[in-house]
Amino acid sequence: TVHLSVCDQGEVVYIDKVDSPNPIRLHSTIGGRAPAHAVASGLAFLAFQDAATQAQVWKEGLRRFTDRTITAPGRLRRRLEEIRRDGYAFSVGAWHHGSAGVAAPIRSHTGHVVAVLSVAGPAERIVGRVPELAGLVRAAAEEISQALGDPTAQRPLPARIARRRVT
Repeated sequence: TVHLSVCDQGEVVYIDKVDSPNPIRLHSTIGGRAPAHAVASGLAFLAFQDAATQAQVWKEGLRRFTDRTITAPGRLRRRLEEIRRDGYAFSVGAWHHGSAGVAAPIRSHTGHVVAVLSVAGPAERIVGRVPELAGLVRAAAEEISQALGDPTAQRPLPARIARRRVT
């Protein structure tokens, strides 16, 4: 399933989606919300926000949903630095067991992240394809960003995306 999301008060809000054609897929609804620190789209959004916005999420608390949810602010800060460096986020089972997602930021004409594009589904369909999906999601997000007038659009993808392995 492909989602277009925005962030509101530490949560991801799904504003549009294209459901997977597979009979087994993640359930989501337009207008539905997810905790930003526990899903790829939220992590991609948080990584590119200012320190005050990030601090608001820490202040609200990093609730644990599964054993894979990041609940320590220091660990989350390190993860957000990695996402900024790579240009995409991935999450495996941090909100719901057995789910996974890959997400990339969409920037407006000001260069600020205004939305996130993500692909999510059952972990067994996503995890082994993270490098491929990261490239596709980043390319699509860059194309949208370019259409919105992002002055930094069309940056080359980091070579390490193709080499990255997810555990």
